[in-house]
Amino acid sequence: MSTQLRLLDTTKHLQPEDNFPIFKFSSVGDAVEAKFVGRRKGVKTKQGDSVVLDVDILDSIVVGDKSVTGRYSIFESGHLGQIFDRENLQPADRFVLRLHSVNRQSRFKKFFFQKVDELSDEPADDEPEPPPEFFKRR
Repeated sequence: MSTQLRLLDTTKHLQPEDNFPIFKFSSVGDAVEAKFVGRRKGVKTKQGDSVVLDVDILDSIVVGDKSVTGRYSIFESGHLGQIFDRENLQPADRFVLRLHSVNRQSRFKKFFFQKVDELSDEPADDEPEPPPEFFKRR
């Protein structure tokens, strides 16, 4: 069998890059800890062109349902677009995103966002360890 046929055979069950399940922030409190994969602009929907975030969900809270992990796509709402435009994430950047509130009249969704390295209590690699005497009892 030629190399080309083997390559085709080994890749025949792989999904297209843009064929990930959709994660929807439906209830206040829904949250994900995720790694940023990328943003796709110009995705065609029934309502026109949209921007989609592709993420690897490491942990999640889905109010009233089971948590999910794995590769997902998230359609950007107005506030998500503002956040991701401002943050300029790079692939593999980790973050927490939580649906904070939904305006009942306009249905505008407001989110909490934080990069994971900004939440960490552990010292950064470039911060020196305290001297050993710091840990001794007085």
